[in-house]
Amino acid sequence: MGPGGESRRHNGGIGLRRCARERLDHDDDREQAQAALDAVNPDLPHYKQIRAFHLQPETFSIENGFLTANGKLKRDAIALRLKSEIEEMYQVKQAS
Repeated sequence: MGPGGESRRHNGGIGLRRCARERLDHDDDREQAQAALDAVNPDLPHYKQIRAFHLQPETFSIENGFLTANGKLKRDAIALRLKSEIEEMYQVKQAS
């Protein structure tokens, strides 16, 4: 999911980590996510490729305001709460 990504030069994503009892350390999770993207991105057109991501330790839920009662993403709420993480993803990739 890339809130606000429609107006950005490249795609970013917010990923959910596994539940607490299955959680690996953060570096392993990032490596696994990057390996999955490295396998998928080459087959996608450049505008669909994910070039940056953030692993969110907090599960999206109705209770924390990230999901509607129907289980849909509240994009505006996510963009507001994760604004600094989203900006950081785009800054890292612009610097590259």
